[in-house]
Amino acid sequence: MNAVIEYTKSKQPHPTPLIDEPTQMQELHARGIQVDATGFTEEQRKKLIALLYTNCDLFTSDLSQLPGTDLITHTIDTGSAKPIRQRPFRHSLEARKEIDRQIDLMLRLIS
Repeated sequence: MNAVIEYTKSKQPHPTPLIDEPTQMQELHARGIQVDATGFTEEQRKKLIALLYTNCDLFTSDLSQLPGTDLITHTIDTGSAKPIRQRPFRHSLEARKEIDRQIDLMLRLIS
């Protein structure tokens, strides 16, 4: 199954939220979205916060919030090539902790 997704840019600008900026920031922080607008002008910072707030439903900080899909399946055609055997490599302690955390989270989601 092949799927082509087209994106059509809207001709209308995104509406500016009517909620004040501190409330927008609180909502973004509550969703785990940290805004670092270092080096931005005040106008750019306000636009960034408004854009993130308007589209905050597109971001997640937790895998359990991702809905997943069964609309597309992915396969890699390797032809008649044999698998390549490689020695495993060690991850740093920090990377290993993150890998273990993500594996535990995925196991909890499927059970």
